[in-house]
Amino acid sequence: MKFTIVTLATLLASTLASPVNDKFPVASAVETNYEQELPENFTKPDANTPTTPSDVKSVEEINNKASSLRAAAHPCGTSVGSNFKNGNYISSGQCLYSQNGHSAVMQPDGNFVIYCSNLVAKWATGTQSVGADTFILQGDGNLVVYAGGYNGLARWASNTYSNGGDILFMQNDGNLVLYNGGRAVWASNTYC
Repeated sequence: MKFTIVTLATLLASTLASPVNDKFPVASAVETNYEQELPENFTKPDANTPTTPSDVKSVEEINNKASSLRAAAHPCGTSVGSNFKNGNYISSGQCLYSQNGHSAVMQPDGNFVIYCSNLVAKWATGTQSVGADTFILQGDGNLVVYAGGYNGLARWASNTYSNGGDILFMQNDGNLVLYNGGRAVWASNTYC
């Protein structure tokens, strides 16, 4: 299939040379045609063919799909909420999850990682590949990552046992904060 492009100069020259414009004859007109070979399976789009309703997606449908893709890619399997108290823990695949999507995840590789809602990792304990599987807020207020459960080997600690932290929050600003009676005693300082 071939097609021809006729330039504006060609159209103008042919108009000026038409019998209506005898008074102003054009001495010569430059005609430029460009030809291009198109693939055999090329079909010209038909502007009169309506798009089927199934092809048209609403903004809401697109946003829902994007949200489900982000959720599928999120490293947290199960959220225990945005906070927990002394004696609570999360195991591999669980997380603390803020109301607006920031998370603190005990990953299957043993690393405890804080993610912003856009899934950018902001902070980690560096405990991957050492068998770590549990993150706990102990009764003494110390945050600890253990390998082999609560009675296993400590692989990381916040060293807040003397400050008596009693509740841990994954905040909406992306900061993971340990409080004692409303006073911050430890923070990840991870603002998203």
